[in-house]
Amino acid sequence: MQLYQKILQLKTLYTRMTNGLQHHTSRIKERIGLIGIAVILLLLFNSLFTVLKRDFTEVPSRVEQGTIVNLNDESPGQRLKQMLEKGFYFEDPKDIQLISSIVSQKLNSENDIIDNIGELNKSKYNVNADEAYATGGASFRKRVEVSRKLLGFTGADSLRFNQERTSPPSLASNLNVGLGAHTISGSIRNRNETKVNGVLVRLTMVIPQDSIYSTEVTDATGQRIQKAPGLQKIYATDSFNRSQLISLIAYTRTDADGKFAFSGLPEGKSYELLPMQPGFQFGPSKGVQELKEDAAFTFIQLPHTIKLLSTKDFTDLKKEGSLIVRTPDQVTKWYWIIVIVFIVGFFLLHVILSIRFSATDQYILPIVMLLTGLSLLTLLSLQDPLRDRFLARSTLWYLAGGFTGIILLLLFDLRRFTADSGLYRMFAFRDNRGSKGIQWAGLAMLLLLLTILLGTGPEGSGVKVNLFGFQPSEMVKFLIIIFLAGFFAANERFLAEYVTMKKRWSFFWMALGAILASILLFLMLGDLGPAIVVCFTFIILFSFSRGDFAFMVASVVLYVLANWILKNIWISTGVTILIMLLVMLFIRKQLSESAIMALVVVSGFMLIDQVPLLHNIFPGPVQRLTDRKAIWLNKWDNEVFGGDQIANGIWAMSSGGIQGQGVGEGFAKTIPEAHTDMILPSLGEDFGWAGIISVFILFLIYLHRSILIGRQTGRPFLFYLCTGIGICTFVQFLLIAGGSIGALPLSGVSLPFVSYGGTSLICNMLAAGFLLSVSMVRGTAVQMNYISKQQDKNMLPALVAACIGVILLTINVSRYLFNNKQWVVQPALVADRSGARMFSYNPRIAILINKLQAGSLFDRNGKLLATSKPEMIASQKDSLIKAGLDPRSLESLSHKRSDRYYPFAEEMFFWIGDANTNIFYGGNNGFFAEYALDAELRGFETPVKTFTVSATRFRENRFLPRRITEMTVSQKDYTVLAPLLLAGINSEKVEAFKKRNRDVQLSMDAALQTSIQQSFSMDDSLQDNRISTVILDDSTGDVLASAMYPLPPVNNWDQLNLSLLEQNKLSSWSTNTDLGFTYATQPGSTAKIATTLAAFNKLGMAAANKTILIKPQDLIRIKSAEPDEAGNISLERALVKSNNSYFIKLANEERLQEEMATIYMQTGMFLHGVGGYYYEMNPRNQQQEEKWRTFWRKTEFSSLKSYDKNDIRKTRGRGVSGMAWGQGELIATPAAIARLAASVSNHGVLIPHRFVLKISDSLIKTMQGISIANDSQYAATIKSYMLEQSANKVKDLHLVVAGKTGTPERIWKGERINDGWYVFFVPKAKGPGHIVVCTRIEKAKGSSEAVKLAGKHIIPKLLQAGYIEGMK
Repeated sequence: MQLYQKILQLKTLYTRMTNGLQHHTSRIKERIGLIGIAVILLLLFNSLFTVLKRDFTEVPSRVEQGTIVNLNDESPGQRLKQMLEKGFYFEDPKDIQLISSIVSQKLNSENDIIDNIGELNKSKYNVNADEAYATGGASFRKRVEVSRKLLGFTGADSLRFNQERTSPPSLASNLNVGLGAHTISGSIRNRNETKVNGVLVRLTMVIPQDSIYSTEVTDATGQRIQKAPGLQKIYATDSFNRSQLISLIAYTRTDADGKFAFSGLPEGKSYELLPMQPGFQFGPSKGVQELKEDAAFTFIQLPHTIKLLSTKDFTDLKKEGSLIVRTPDQVTKWYWIIVIVFIVGFFLLHVILSIRFSATDQYILPIVMLLTGLSLLTLLSLQDPLRDRFLARSTLWYLAGGFTGIILLLLFDLRRFTADSGLYRMFAFRDNRGSKGIQWAGLAMLLLLLTILLGTGPEGSGVKVNLFGFQPSEMVKFLIIIFLAGFFAANERFLAEYVTMKKRWSFFWMALGAILASILLFLMLGDLGPAIVVCFTFIILFSFSRGDFAFMVASVVLYVLANWILKNIWISTGVTILIMLLVMLFIRKQLSESAIMALVVVSGFMLIDQVPLLHNIFPGPVQRLTDRKAIWLNKWDNEVFGGDQIANGIWAMSSGGIQGQGVGEGFAKTIPEAHTDMILPSLGEDFGWAGIISVFILFLIYLHRSILIGRQTGRPFLFYLCTGIGICTFVQFLLIAGGSIGALPLSGVSLPFVSYGGTSLICNMLAAGFLLSVSMVRGTAVQMNYISKQQDKNMLPALVAACIGVILLTINVSRYLFNNKQWVVQPALVADRSGARMFSYNPRIAILINKLQAGSLFDRNGKLLATSKPEMIASQKDSLIKAGLDPRSLESLSHKRSDRYYPFAEEMFFWIGDANTNIFYGGNNGFFAEYALDAELRGFETPVKTFTVSATRFRENRFLPRRITEMTVSQKDYTVLAPLLLAGINSEKVEAFKKRNRDVQLSMDAALQTSIQQSFSMDDSLQDNRISTVILDDSTGDVLASAMYPLPPVNNWDQLNLSLLEQNKLSSWSTNTDLGFTYATQPGSTAKIATTLAAFNKLGMAAANKTILIKPQDLIRIKSAEPDEAGNISLERALVKSNNSYFIKLANEERLQEEMATIYMQTGMFLHGVGGYYYEMNPRNQQQEEKWRTFWRKTEFSSLKSYDKNDIRKTRGRGVSGMAWGQGELIATPAAIARLAASVSNHGVLIPHRFVLKISDSLIKTMQGISIANDSQYAATIKSYMLEQSANKVKDLHLVVAGKTGTPERIWKGERINDGWYVFFVPKAKGPGHIVVCTRIEKAKGSSEAVKLAGKHIIPKLLQAGYIEGMK
């Protein structure tokens, strides 16, 4: 009997399969599509695997040799230790031992698998700072010391670290500063929300690193310090007993409730708060830019930890490929599992559809397969499968979830899913509101509220996108569509037929309110993309219910055209509103709410940065929208940090061109968010124009099928659901596709089915499954008649609009891809974090340049500065040791696995750079020959253009307000590399190009600079100072040296990368810039050379006889080794005796400001932040110079109006008065003052710098000079003055020179300091001309220290090197 039943069951199953197979012919389109797609994808997957295998070849042998460690292998800590020892990564074995023990401990104790090598340097593997200091080696101790300093234990507080541990002083929790009426308070708790008692909290008043002088004091002759328990106030005082607050530091200690407060604070000042407790950290400091009302802050106490590896060490390991997390065999296995499961999954779904659901739509499944297949290919090509996260493997599980969801949805009979069904009403909402879907809107808002309360997001972004491991925004979009489907299905007749707005509003307000509430919640989350998608989906569906979709689109088109024609947002907005009102009142004779809403949204975005006070209500979202608008308006020139995001997308697509680089051959991983927001450009680089346009067409077909599927049901509810899915998906596609190429503003949404993301993929797969299931529903004749009457008038315009949108996108992207030689090398002028302007280049250029083997760099005497051949170091070893280099350092270089080798390391760092790490690439804090001459070192030329640009959002310190400044930027033209970039970085064309190697010889004398720097370092009296010395040849413009102390900490990567704000927290001096060429401060009396020359240029030789009566009340400097003199003073005596009062009167009364400004621009000095230069003078630009002069006339030169010759002290630090004697807003580098002196020594002619002597065998000629003096006689006269000025310094210099001293005053880290300057020139020992030297010693007692420094450390080295002889 049982056997008989089994036979009957088999027969029934066979009958069903036969019946299903009979329907196979009806699904032939789907089958052909799937087979064709599978074949293409298989070929592409195989091609990609061939590319990936290139990196697998050497892995097994290197693992066996111990130069590669698999972090998921047995005993990873021990293997890592052996590899670090073998590779000479650390000099101190204690560092290696600690790293090894941490890795062993974490991996063994947690029995976890590392998914990518980056995890090794994340918080999970952080080391307790105290433990690292106690048990680690030299590297760990240096990093901990820097980290502790950044936590506040530096400067005056450097002793507090031990004090707080042993015997912390008693301090009040509430301190009254007694200077105002405002309070800054706060609280501290730990991760367990426990209040933390006894934490020291420091409040610091933040002031700009600027000159001491202001309107509050006219003569900063002294300081007054007021101290009280936990409080120190420092005032600068003048001879009139007036004072200016220049420093305020206050301390409190948290009470039992973890609270603290600083009261009595003055208004309008900037403040920084920092909790300080040994062994703990509290996140970044907090504060206010301008205190206008009471403020409160909360800090979280965390253990003080540092990363396991420094950024440099980790970068070195990563670059050398020394770490992996998977073996090649594991990657191969999973790669083909992913491919097979992906293809089998779709064919299995096809079989199920063919057998059980043959009436479903035949286009949806092939579309989804092709889009997800392209996604997998792109994700696999973006990553290093041996070392990065295996995103494709995660996507496979999401796909499996999506397949399951589709099958489950197919089992539902969606004919029963109506607005009145129990499921739609959630089996609870029985009244009329339930049929309108308000419960679904409520569920959507609940998810958003939970995300606001409990969600997380990218650290520091201020955006919350994740809730318990998924992204609610993806679900919310579809929940809103379900709500809108029920609402419009129930109300479309009333919305379409009621003539009066009041009647429609009675039905309309609920949906509008729900949408606005959802958008508001999205804004609170900071997730703007989904808000835009929901907004436009609602507007379009509303226009469908009203039957005025075409009119709504026409209104938006009108607004776009108005903006394009009128070029004024306000006028175009007004004109559009006027035209639309006239049309609605007199032609249509009814309002179009959809058109109004669309215009409100579009115009709102256009006007968002011009609406007053809006940024105060929604500061985060408004700022993000403003930034995105700025990037959209000009993707190649904007002041947004990260403003090159669209440019990165265009660079990638341009690299792909028409046919693409080939799957896996591109470098799309250099694009920010390449796997999510910017995956379309990533895909475009591999597959080219054809791949991008294919994606466009697929989404257009998906929209078309969605609308048709909805229409064929004949049911308004299902129509709105299907159409809503199609519209939402297509709008999202338009936003991300348009944003990727700059046609639309960036929105931050993902590309459906393609971008990486589990929630997004599953939701979109379920939506596709819903469409498949609904496609089996057919409406009756009556239902079809109704839906046709109601919606056909919208469908055609909607599809036409979608086609036009795709065509416009195609035209836009074609513009870049068909002319890709231009765009692949087009730079983008953007901003860094501080708001400073910088050029950003296609990162593939740097990759290509690195691929092209560079020649070697030599100094003027042939000593090796940089090379790719370590054997060259060995060949020059004796010469390099004679130049002062450590033999042990030279020996260790030979064991490094580096692309480039630098024997002089930190001694010549700012001249050379570091191509191994590209640190400071594109920066202006050094000459960096490896970057500046990267083309010449590889056999091609890159013309350079220099521009002066405005930075309107520059901020010196995050607690100081932004300000406008001008800066000089240089743009490199890499057009010559375009053919190589388009051919492919790994192409044969690039291999052939490598043969153009060239060597470059620089003008510097590495031995001279090294010897001077080593002499500085051995002088204990200089430990509290920072020194910069520039040495030039006035006859050739050659730069011989830019010596400094202390040297840049190239072996302490964390300190080298400190921002200016972080550097200012250190008690000791830090050198992160070429001090001689790129660090400008007030030059003091050395600037009087410029004032003197300006007088000669305007007055002629009569200036030599210019005598000015200086009265006793005019005297500026009284208490000094060289006080100002009263009486009738001549120009000669004024310069020789450095009479400040004379030069103030001379500059003001003779109106020398224009001539002074000309000299500043020629020599590279900065006035009020503009006009100067660092290394090379900009090509003469009369328009720009006149712009600067106009700016100075409104600022500095305007002081002439308030100048009183009977009371010069009142304005002696401002405007023209300050300029005259090197104070106020005039700042200069030692290089600029050296150039000024060189023009005097060279008969009034300044020879532009020559940094390069030879490229290959081509000598670089000396450039034509610039006449600084109108007559050489003027220079000769000033030279005689300078000889006289330095005559009494022979005892210190042991040589006769012509020079000028300077002792400016300024504020540094809240402290009033003096700098010592000395500039001088001496005849060359051989040949015509002079050697010019300018030295600056920061935080000195005066210029006498600079003179002694020159005599002790500089002149002996110049004599020893044979550069100079005494002045005759």
